[in-house]
Amino acid sequence: MRAVPALFIIKLKLRLVSFGNLYRAVERRCQSLERAWNASPHARPSTDDIAWAVVAAYRFVPGGDNCLARALAAKLMLARFGYRSELRVGALKNDDEDFIAHAWLETEGRIIVGGAQAGDCTVFGGLDKAAGAGQHAGE
Repeated sequence: MRAVPALFIIKLKLRLVSFGNLYRAVERRCQSLERAWNASPHARPSTDDIAWAVVAAYRFVPGGDNCLARALAAKLMLARFGYRSELRVGALKNDDEDFIAHAWLETEGRIIVGGAQAGDCTVFGGLDKAAGAGQHAGE
């Protein structure tokens, strides 16, 4: 499925380029992949299979447990098979009242990557505008 290379590349790019630039590049690539998909729906893996592959791949990628890296890698892999998805970013407070950022991916009306904490998060609005802010996304 190529989940390990996808996750590795996304994780590396999160260290090298701003989130805004990476997000725009992922969005452009996903649009291209979605338009190019023309095979039968029966010839593609399910969204659950793709999500499982990305989540399983993190064990083989240093720093692959990063929720943003997993969500972006899953977004690319879903697009490769013609699925549309939405990246969501939000924050929650932990027991010490510290803010913790979290990213997850939604497709077909449900969360498929990063869902464990997503329900407790306040979603940031305007992701497209935030992507242009030029801040680096690391850990």
